[in-house]
Amino acid sequence: MQINFNHQQSAHCENGVTVNLLNYSGLRLTEPLVFGMGSGLFFIYIPFLKVNNAPAFSYRTMPGLILKEHAVV
Repeated sequence: MQINFNHQQSAHCENGVTVNLLNYSGLRLTEPLVFGMGSGLFFIYIPFLKVNNAPAFSYRTMPGLILKEHAVV
């Protein structure tokens, strides 16, 4: 079986995979757009937890977590 999948090189692994799969499905997005959406979705601000006397925040999940948890087997 052969599919018409056009792989595009990317700067970031998971974002590149996401862009390639979405493009294959017909949704045309760029890597910076996906990177920005993902960063916004996974941003957390924790004012009561201090790191070096500043509020804690995080903006990315563990590498591989997004695709591992949502993989269709």
